[in-house]
This record gives sequence, C-alpha cells and structure tokens, in this order.
Amino acid sequence: MSKNKYNEERYNRKKFYSRISLGIQMIIQKPIINLVWLILIIGYLALIYGESKFLLMYHDKSLLKEIMVVMLRIINVTVPTLFALAIIETIGELTARKDEADMILVFGNKRDVNNQPPILIKKRFDKKKGIIQREFYTSISMEKWQENKEAICDRLNEHIIGDFSYGGKKKNRGNQIFFETGKGRKVQERGTLYDESF
Repeated sequence: MSKNKYNEERYNRKKFYSRISLGIQMIIQKPIINLVWLILIIGYLALIYGESKFLLMYHDKSLLKEIMVVMLRIINVTVPTLFALAIIETIGELTARKDEADMILVFGNKRDVNNQPPILIKKRFDKKKGIIQREFYTSISMEKWQENKEAICDRLNEHIIGDFSYGGKKKNRGNQIFFETGKGRKVQERGTLYDESF
C-alpha cells in the first residue's frame, strides 16, 4: 500500500470516528435531537411485529423455524445497531459540515498527503458564557492557523476569544487545534489614524 493511500484511509477513518463522537456530543448537548430516536423505536417495533407474523408461517418444531428464529434474532440486533450508528453519524456530519466548509475556504481545498482539510472533532455550546468551543483534527500547522485568524473570524462571523491552543485533554496534541469564539465580529484596533497636534 502506498503512503498516499495509507494516509487517505487513515484520514477517512479519523473522519468517520469523529462524526460518531460529534454526533454523540450533540445528542447530549441538545436533548431535542433525541426525538429522532422515535423513528428507530417505531422501526424496531415494526420489525418485532413483522417477525412474529412471519414465524406463524412455519410449523412449531421444524428445523427451518429454528434457523429462521436465529437469523431474525441476529437481524433484530444488527439492523437497529446499524441504523443507530447511521443516525449518530448523520447528526455529526450535519454539525461539522458548515464549520469544515468554512475552514476549506480559509485554507484552500488542499486534500493531499501533507495538508488535508481540518476535521471538526469537538463542538460545545456554552449558553451561559455565550461562547462556542471548537476543536479540529488537522495537519495544518499552528502558525498557519495564527496567520489566518481574521479570515477564520470572517468566515464564521464570530470573534475568537483568547488565542488558538493545541487540543486534547492536556492541550498538548499537535495535530489538534482548539479555540473559543463569541457571536459577531469585533473591529480590530487600527491605531492612530491622524496626529491631533496638527
């Protein structure tokens, strides 16, 4: 396997796991999203009802019926699990889509070995403080993030509180960038525009 292929697969795995993690974060932070589970519950109940009707077609102690029972039990576990993962992944995808698209516009769509688009791995809303915390998995250096600070603010239509830092629990992960933002842009200080002595 070539290095390019390996890096692309590793990037895609990271993106998938990040979507699952992000989806779970949103489910916890925004309880109203949990209404989507009603669809899964209704589907599961329909599956159980359909199973009982289906098994009536077979004689009581036939070998075929026993095989079908085992198969249906496997389906009853596998299908809801896959649907649950799909729902969580979709929530994560919808949460990340805009922020990641904004970062691509800032840094350019550089989907190559050395510089792949940032992946949103954490997003937390603090309503009391009025801030949003974001953390990206990225191969873009901290220096580039600092250089593009104003462009990032413009794309998000927010202002960065404090500065960028590395991510992770100990804030020491070089491939993760963490920052906090508040709503709206803040005008930068431009210094003295004219000399009052004249």
